[in-house]
Amino acid sequence: MKSNFKKLFLAVTIFTSIIACSGGDDSNNISLNQYENQLVGRWESLTTPHPNGNNNPNTYFKSFVTFRSDRTGINGFNEVISPVDQFSESNNIKWKATNTTITVTYEDNTEETGNYQLIDSNNFRLINPNGESLVYTKQ
Repeated sequence: MKSNFKKLFLAVTIFTSIIACSGGDDSNNISLNQYENQLVGRWESLTTPHPNGNNNPNTYFKSFVTFRSDRTGINGFNEVISPVDQFSESNNIKWKATNTTITVTYEDNTEETGNYQLIDSNNFRLINPNGESLVYTKQ
């Protein structure tokens, strides 16, 4: 009886592994356009000193975004305004891009679109709807 149970357990384990592995392949079938392919990766923008940090060189604002090839990602920020005023946040996102815009959809289904300019293969400028811009560098 133990031998049959072990065989059954082994068969179920192998079957489950095959299904789990093949299920992950679906995300690789997403076709990115040429602009999205250029953006895949982790990008960071660092402003120091922080604009509200009273010119203290130990203050900063760091914005980051990771664009994955399955059109998911993470974006967020870390900021240090003073030793007691420190904040950070990150969000899971879905994203898409054209030659001039990046659209991000958050988990609560809110959507933001901003213009961007690819400066070179390691840098792009993101311009938010208010006209403010940050330069991001590929990490």
